[in-house]
Amino acid sequence: MGTRIAVTMMSFVAVLASWFAAQGAIPGGLLVFGGFAGEFFANGSYRIEGDGWPALIGTFTLTDSEFVMLPSEGASECTGPGRYRVSS
Repeated sequence: MGTRIAVTMMSFVAVLASWFAAQGAIPGGLLVFGGFAGEFFANGSYRIEGDGWPALIGTFTLTDSEFVMLPSEGASECTGPGRYRVSS
């Protein structure tokens, strides 16, 4: 994964975590940030895609203070959970 793509993906997640902190919920519908588009579903799954980037598919959990994204098995670049702290 290129550094630029990793930083953009982290920015996408940071924006999402900020929204959650402010609103108390993940926004519905398609989210677009830079070259990425992602959707988070009510069943706890997500899909994020970007130009020149393989689709990232997995599950997520939310608590009052943490947003965790766990990629599906077989993800080539992201192999463990991404943990992001949120606060309102």
